Amino acid sequence: MSLRDSNRMDKKDQNYFLNREESPFESMPKDKEDLAQAFRRSHPPVRASSGSTEDSREGIKESSKGGEFGKRDRQNLQKILQSNSIFKRILIAQAFAILCLTVLVSFVFYSNFGIKRQCEKMARQILDLQEAYNGLILQNTGEEVVGTESVEMTDGTDKSTKGRKTAASGEKSDVRYVYLTFDDGPSSKTEKILDILDRYGVKATFFVCGKKAYEGEYKRIVEEGHSIGMHSFSHSYGKLYASLDSFQTDLHKLQNYIYDLTGVWTTYYRFPGGSSNTTSKVNMQELKDYLGREHITYFDWNVYGGDGVSSDVIVRNVTANITRYDECMILFHDANDKESTVEALPRIIEYIQSLDNTVIVPITDKTEPVQHHK
Repeated sequence: MSLRDSNRMDKKDQNYFLNREESPFESMPKDKEDLAQAFRRSHPPVRASSGSTEDSREGIKESSKGGEFGKRDRQNLQKILQSNSIFKRILIAQAFAILCLTVLVSFVFYSNFGIKRQCEKMARQILDLQEAYNGLILQNTGEEVVGTESVEMTDGTDKSTKGRKTAASGEKSDVRYVYLTFDDGPSSKTEKILDILDRYGVKATFFVCGKKAYEGEYKRIVEEGHSIGMHSFSHSYGKLYASLDSFQTDLHKLQNYIYDLTGVWTTYYRFPGGSSNTTSKVNMQELKDYLGREHITYFDWNVYGGDGVSSDVIVRNVTANITRYDECMILFHDANDKESTVEALPRIIEYIQSLDNTVIVPITDKTEPVQHHK
């Protein structure tokens, strides 16, 4: 357009420029601050509520197409967003790695302690069932070791019988001997059991484990004239039956522990799960032979009250089978959760004392042991 043509602008166009509040050139940013303000006016901040970082970047790109910022500024902004996105991804990766490490550590810890503990618990339950099975087999078959025994009677006299047979064989002796034996103690129930035995004036045998919280109970057992035997220090089948060495270590640890507390060097033993258990990784005959070399006698049982059952069931199981034997070795459990033993014991003692020619005695060095497999 020439100068002449510009002068020929019609009046309407001239008024358009004169009536505007500001010239279009006045709205252009003059420095960096104005440039930033202009960018903020034309590019409102994009809030990433539920969209991804890519959506936010696209939104900014679209909003900046018609703005007053240059291409270089848009590129710089995109680089900043990209660097933030990378930083976030790094944080997420680190958090994920920490989570995986935590899960791995927890798994290893649970594998070493939780699973192991559960396996030992299951093994204990299996052996408890096996104890019940062995007791029932003996009750049904009448199998028992036969021999000569000399024991001290409660009245102070000494009675000896030779070749006493079980009642199931059809030959009965003059006197029936009943042995009350308690496994797994001492426990919170031991004092109650000892009180009951004292009230009825009878002596029993306690096959104990290693429990430092009950040192007074060990001493009271011996002081009141009861026999004390070993039932393993740990009562952990996994440790006890892992090898012959582990069995020997456990055995002598308990033997010395009992001696230090009571002054009694006991030579009586009862295998956890019985001498016929199939859980041991070591051949049970090796363990029996080792006890023989150490002059230690092991005792099983031929009458079983039951485990985890009511006191009424215990009473029925015991009283129904006592008269089948001239030598009756009864297995009870002495543990914190065995209140049923405490409840059943008075009735069982009263029943035994009501039988003719029947006495309750503790195990002695001359007691011929009841053994599942000899």
